[in-house]
Amino acid sequence: MNKRAVLVLLAIGLIAAATALRLRGPSPKPASAPANEFSAARALQAEKDTIGGTSPHPSGSKANEAVRDRIVARLQSLGYNVRIETRFACSAHPLCANVENIIATRPGDKNGPPVLVAVHYDSVPAGPGASDDGIGVASALEVARIIAKEKSSNPIELLIDDGEELGLLGAEGFVQAMPTVGAVVNLEARGTSGPSYLFETSANNRWFLGAVARS
Repeated sequence: MNKRAVLVLLAIGLIAAATALRLRGPSPKPASAPANEFSAARALQAEKDTIGGTSPHPSGSKANEAVRDRIVARLQSLGYNVRIETRFACSAHPLCANVENIIATRPGDKNGPPVLVAVHYDSVPAGPGASDDGIGVASALEVARIIAKEKSSNPIELLIDDGEELGLLGAEGFVQAMPTVGAVVNLEARGTSGPSYLFETSANNRWFLGAVARS
């Protein structure tokens, strides 16, 4: 192998190492982290308390109803106003079903287009949904704990919806009511390991990318 090839391989190796280091993400914070900071340990405990276990909980099952009730109780314990919206929704496949979406709001939030944090609590029939979307629910619940009493320029709303594994039925049911929303942050699973990414966005969201990059 000639010298030039060796230098190229070394350069590629250094770039790969730097990229892996850059994209590794922050170290998880323990349960003893300050209350106003996101703790992966606290989020994991929230997942165990609500989604946790090894049993699948597909939409429409008794197991999913139990998960729903535990999430509602958790949000209520944090001081949120929580309601369950039952909707009949159909996908493009077509597949139709009743879904039960959990919607939580903070008491005292002023009126206006909310920032919507969206996740789903149902799993596929073949697995317990630990990553898809149990970790999303866990993250949303930890965020909800942190911001429960914070003041913000826009109201905050949590949508923990149902029937996503049937073809996005929970989201379809939610938009039936034609809600006015300022922005949506959807926490979803793409794989089971590695750092978190903003892997998809929509039109007119360039203003958002700077905040994502800085974080």
